[in-house]
Amino acid sequence: MTSQSIPLIKQLVALIRLKPFHIFSPTGITFGYILSQSHLVIHTYPEEGVIHVDLAICSDRSQREFENSLKCVLSGHGDFSIEVKTLEFKG
Repeated sequence: MTSQSIPLIKQLVALIRLKPFHIFSPTGITFGYILSQSHLVIHTYPEEGVIHVDLAICSDRSQREFENSLKCVLSGHGDFSIEVKTLEFKG
């Protein structure tokens, strides 16, 4: 059963592994941003060399657009790999 009142909700999640990385003290920072029709949360795990990015949006953006945006932001900051997953809920 679908409802016209429930919007598209898409969640894009990326796990970024940094190589090499530096261990900071104190470890780990979490940032949260509430945007007009979405939210962005960034968790850092410097002891593991990992950044977790969670973007929930109400528009139909592709996983490739999200990954390319992250690559653009991280370019010039050393070697890294990105694994992106998409969760999508439709009303």
